[in-house]
Amino acid sequence: METYRFKTMSNVVHIDEKWFWMEKTKINIYKLASEGQTYRHIKNKTHIVKVMFLSAVSRPSYDTHRHEYFNGKIGIWPFIETKVAKKNSKYRRRGDVYIVPQTSVDKNLQNKCYWTD
Repeated sequence: METYRFKTMSNVVHIDEKWFWMEKTKINIYKLASEGQTYRHIKNKTHIVKVMFLSAVSRPSYDTHRHEYFNGKIGIWPFIETKVAKKNSKYRRRGDVYIVPQTSVDKNLQNKCYWTD
């Protein structure tokens, strides 16, 4: 006679990635009269850049040493790269640091990527 047992999966971390569009082609913005103009820059509406996020979650649990609950959220990290502007433009000055999304994901990405905690 066979017995079936289910694993509790108490110590499993789920990792998933998700792509998001940086901008939408059409957007409604509701503002007060005192707020200024919103500036959105897209080079071409048919070539909108996407950025990837990596997220990690686990099972919520109670920590007996700290006497508090762990909600299961571990973190969300973007796949982005920081660059320094080489010359002046109308968007930034020379030497300013700006963020660029990763266009491709490969094995050596962890050395190039900007991770936030």
